[in-house]
Amino acid sequence: MQQGPAFLTSKYACDLKIVRLLRQRGLGNSSSAVMKQVREQHGESYLNNLQMHLSHCRDFKTSAERGFFARIQFSEPPPAAAVPRHRWLMKVYQIDVLNRVDYIKAHMTSQFGTVLKMDLTKKITNKLAGKGRKTAMWATNIGYEHGQVLMSVLTVGEGSGLKQMLDGLGTRYRNAGIPPPKALYVDRDCCGASSVHKYLEAWPFLHIRLDIWHFMRRFPYGCTTDKHQLYSVFMGKLSQCIFKWDETDLKLTKAC
Repeated sequence: MQQGPAFLTSKYACDLKIVRLLRQRGLGNSSSAVMKQVREQHGESYLNNLQMHLSHCRDFKTSAERGFFARIQFSEPPPAAAVPRHRWLMKVYQIDVLNRVDYIKAHMTSQFGTVLKMDLTKKITNKLAGKGRKTAMWATNIGYEHGQVLMSVLTVGEGSGLKQMLDGLGTRYRNAGIPPPKALYVDRDCCGASSVHKYLEAWPFLHIRLDIWHFMRRFPYGCTTDKHQLYSVFMGKLSQCIFKWDETDLKLTKAC
């Protein structure tokens, strides 16, 4: 873990407060946004110090004119220090992550659940940039009942690499001494010869089910197009047939 109030690099030092801002990266909080905030705060601090410096100079000049001491030649105030660019801040963030990588891995691999959800998507791989662009086509994620992702794997084909991923997940549960999960919801291959159950021989009592959203998506396959005027009405009625409002939750929601 980092000791001291700042991160030291070859040329600059970065305050830990800035590093903590970089840790909260998300929508609207990129390294460029952090750089703009730091630049604004540095500029405000510089102007405050400049105003204080000029006011002191004025007081000394007034005292010298009254004969309290000899006249003083004031030097020009120092220029404002340049703020490093966002690329340097990103480099500091990467160093911070490398320093905490063991803690991050331990925290991520210490999460377990009794109800798992496995989903395959292309949306994540479409966001790959740089050298990793177009190196993977599918992202397979496994999460648990609280929504946190337990494991994620990038593959070049849909469904490939599932055995290694599920073996690794089973090893994680076994090494931690955690009872195996009770249910696994998938978006495909829930039954039949292609069922993912063949990869989970260590969990013979695991119930594998098709998740409700993909179950509902099987029905409109018979529709000619999802642009039909009655498509949304049909899906809404279908949802009402499957889901039911919990009266307790509904009352709490209305009370809020």
